[in-house]
Amino acid sequence: MGAGRKLVALVLFAATATCTENRTPTSVGAQAPDVPSAAAINGITGTLLTVGNNAANQKVYTTASIAPAANALITVAVLGHNSSAAPPSPTVTGGGMTAWAVVSSVAFDAGATPHKRLTVYQALAASPGSGPLTITFTSSVSNCQWIVMQWSGATGVTQSATT
Repeated sequence: MGAGRKLVALVLFAATATCTENRTPTSVGAQAPDVPSAAAINGITGTLLTVGNNAANQKVYTTASIAPAANALITVAVLGHNSSAAPPSPTVTGGGMTAWAVVSSVAFDAGATPHKRLTVYQALAASPGSGPLTITFTSSVSNCQWIVMQWSGATGVTQSATT
């Protein structure tokens, strides 16, 4: 398995974890104490930039501001929930990056009527800016959760199609 696939697997694993306590993290400073903010595996250092949840029924969600490092891979895992059907993948903009590409997307829950969609995005920039991410759905969703990670030392990663 290549380094890129291991990275995506790590992001998907982190994004699908289930909380056992009722917490609403809004920034890195508000994260649970048992969640490390940085970890290194095979020369790749993953740093949590922000994590959050908004249970409001709306189309547009905004994360806390991030300041990505130059030439670091930034990934965003977005989970949208709707009571009637899985929402389409949202668009992600901002965060100091000029473009975000979809890595993968999956709908899940009950087989005939999935209610959640997890979409993972990536972005790279030699000179990124900073700011919050804007997550925009085409129709209102009843809940949105996100995890934004920075991966330093991830070489050979390229960005293709953007959303």
